[in-house]
Amino acid sequence: MNHTHDLAEWAAFLSLGVGVHAALSVPYFLTVDADLADFDPRPAMSRLVESGRLDLALITVANAKYDVRETASEAREFVADARQLTVLNLRDLAGRAPRSSHLHSGRCPMIHSNKPDLSWEIGASHLRGVLRADRIRTDTLTQLVQHWADPQSRDDIIDALDELAAIVTGVAREGELDAAVEQVEDMAGMDTAQVEVDSRDVRRLLAEATEVARVVGRFAKGASEIKHPAMLPTRLYLKASPLPEQQDRRTA
Repeated sequence: MNHTHDLAEWAAFLSLGVGVHAALSVPYFLTVDADLADFDPRPAMSRLVESGRLDLALITVANAKYDVRETASEAREFVADARQLTVLNLRDLAGRAPRSSHLHSGRCPMIHSNKPDLSWEIGASHLRGVLRADRIRTDTLTQLVQHWADPQSRDDIIDALDELAAIVTGVAREGELDAAVEQVEDMAGMDTAQVEVDSRDVRRLLAEATEVARVVGRFAKGASEIKHPAMLPTRLYLKASPLPEQQDRRTA
């Protein structure tokens, strides 16, 4: 028995064909005049980056990468420092590198200076240098009481010292401590904290500082270890103009 399609079925079939044709025509007409460069996302990403809308995200990512690298670097430096200190302590115990008894009392070992009151020393951890200048403290105390005979000046100085003590023993806001110190210096008429060094002491201090630098500078960072994007100009400068120890290491 033959089945005859009615008008509704033909209309539905025609609508289906038109719909399929329209669905296939949309991507065709969208891409018929397109070029492969139109599908390259890099120009759009470049415009997005240059607009500054991604700056916060990029900085966050860069800081996170920097923090990870710095944490790993600090861990390696800590292990290296601990190993070096262990070697130094073993040498001390073996008697091959005797150290001053001041190290065990928390003070810094001396570098056998013939003028200890103005000298360089090596810190107890062998990772820091310590500059001793007793003359600065002597001048500070002397200048602090030079106007003590005048009752008004003495009272002003004491008031300024009381304010400084309150700040030191409390919670100081930013810049408050510096302002209090400057006020004490102004009230006491104190000069700049400096020491005049003659040519003989300059040469002696240079020799001592060189020895300190040799000990504490063995873990100095090179230009390749400065990874943060903000330090790119520094890396480029150090690459073009390496420090003396970097130049020596490259030559070696």
